[in-house]
Amino acid sequence: MHRAFRSHNETTACVPHWDSLIHSEDTYNVFRKVFERAYKSLRPEKIMIDMSDVEENAIRSIFPSVNIQWCLFHILRAISQQVRAKLVLESISDNKRAHQAVISQLKGMMWENSRAEYTRKLSQFIQEFSIYPLFQEQLFG
Repeated sequence: MHRAFRSHNETTACVPHWDSLIHSEDTYNVFRKVFERAYKSLRPEKIMIDMSDVEENAIRSIFPSVNIQWCLFHILRAISQQVRAKLVLESISDNKRAHQAVISQLKGMMWENSRAEYTRKLSQFIQEFSIYPLFQEQLFG
């Protein structure tokens, strides 16, 4: 696994990193110490990580103002798993069609840079998929 760092001098460095221990708060201090020793001198502006609260908390304790971005590959994988688990229709073909439509729209929202356009797409998504109330209830809780 690699982490992408953007430092103050506008260079991007991919830094080898491990993920096997970063699963609970018990490993927070170990991760923090290793991360601080290895990367403190980089002074990054941005860091890309997997969706890990433990990892994010450790990084924020060292670099409080860094811009942390989640890995889009892992976000898409998690979204796909959630949609397939929570949107279950009568037939396999209906499931497949609905899953593809939902995932496609969610992907479109992920890449939005404009808050206004993101909000518009989110409203459209909620309206379009309101025909699946149980899915929306589970998704938006």
